[in-house]
Amino acid sequence: VLRNRDLLLYLTGRFVASLGQQMLTVAVGWELYERTNSALALGLVGLTQMVPMILFTLPAGHVADNYDRRKIILFTTLVIGCASVGLTIISKHKADVFWIYFCLFAAGTARTFLWPASSAFLPHLVSREQFSKAVTWSSGSFQLSSVAGPALGGALIAWGHRAAPVYAANALAAFLCGLGWSAMSMNH
Repeated sequence: VLRNRDLLLYLTGRFVASLGQQMLTVAVGWELYERTNSALALGLVGLTQMVPMILFTLPAGHVADNYDRRKIILFTTLVIGCASVGLTIISKHKADVFWIYFCLFAAGTARTFLWPASSAFLPHLVSREQFSKAVTWSSGSFQLSSVAGPALGGALIAWGHRAAPVYAANALAAFLCGLGWSAMSMNH
């Protein structure tokens, strides 16, 4: 199944983006606690990311069912990358933490629209016979990124004692993911 170029681009992009997202999660928690010394500030991270899911899950499904999924995936990945660039700037300049939450909300909204579009996109990349193998590889790559991402994010923070490089790495991961996905031929 990995000889399928489009599937390989999809899985690689998904792995890179998920790795960056896992790194970002560690960095946001570290930075907010470092700057505020507040457990409430950490709790608001979860709330900020959950609100878009509550508000936009139904519209996101509608959009994924009725519009070009590839364009949705590329656009939302771009938004996630831009939100991470925003986090990088906010962190580097120690801007008010409100802007961290703003970027997290924007990225959470983009992910809410990304998930149904990318889930519905995978079956178009492989034949029916190869679908279960593709799902296995997709799940496995996500699990690997879920373990490696926090470790890499923590290592980057420990190395420089700053979150901005982790945010920049996530922005780069999102843009590389979008670039790889835009290179898919989609001749299936």
